[in-house]
Amino acid sequence: MTEHFKHLHFIGIKGVGMSALAIVAQGMGYSITGSDVDEEFITDSSLKDAGITPMVGFAAEHIGPNVDLVVLGTAFGSDNPEVNSAKLRGITTWTYSELLGWISKQKKTIAVAGTHGKTTTTAILSFLLAKAGLDPSWVIGTGHVAGLPAHGHAGEGAFFVTEADDYKRAADDPAPKFLDLHPYSAIVTSIEHDHPDLYPTLEDCIEAFRKFIAKVNTTGFIVVNGDDANITTLRQEFPHKRYLSFGFHDDVDYNIHPLERKDNQNTWFFISTKEKQYGPFILPLP
Repeated sequence: MTEHFKHLHFIGIKGVGMSALAIVAQGMGYSITGSDVDEEFITDSSLKDAGITPMVGFAAEHIGPNVDLVVLGTAFGSDNPEVNSAKLRGITTWTYSELLGWISKQKKTIAVAGTHGKTTTTAILSFLLAKAGLDPSWVIGTGHVAGLPAHGHAGEGAFFVTEADDYKRAADDPAPKFLDLHPYSAIVTSIEHDHPDLYPTLEDCIEAFRKFIAKVNTTGFIVVNGDDANITTLRQEFPHKRYLSFGFHDDVDYNIHPLERKDNQNTWFFISTKEKQYGPFILPLP
């Protein structure tokens, strides 16, 4: 995106990723409109708090005269009337991941990938960086995060934390979303066979993560789950990258020692390195 874009219209703005991205773009100074179906979403309150009121349904007239960039949600393709209107008028159309990728170029982006745990990890990391006074930007794929003002935020700090989704870019485009990102650093929580409509085999899934890891900046680092065999295999293919590993066995940089649970609401644990033990930590998640 260049400076001549001023008004962004989001098709499918109530989606967890789209709404967060719209809030970030608004915080960056862009005018925002959007449309979606007329039903309750978990993102409604965040959009309302940001002063963004989605238009109901999808119609060509929703693409106002000042719109100069249309952002397309994953579920929408060429059969959408707003998509067709944008094309007929020659308005630039990007997918969600293309806009996310452009923003990722502007910051030191920490991209959180994995079959499981992306949203939770992204939320915790965003919370920690915010509490550390670093004012990060973030895009979190949920409607509400305890301790944060919204699931999307445009901060003044250097870091941008975002989920790195391995699912397809758009209804008409099977390219994995996370390959549009430009990660300074990354976290990979797990790699298992997922999205069989996009990845027929586990190896197809691993290949997507292989391409993602290859994109991580060599000046940054990759935090990996040292207990995951598929991640360990990929790590060996990129020995020039910088890694930090975590897990429950000894051959990791950060070893997790679970404690007997004191209740059903919190998780208790220590973390140790070769030099020091940290904790105990009490995480308010079961």
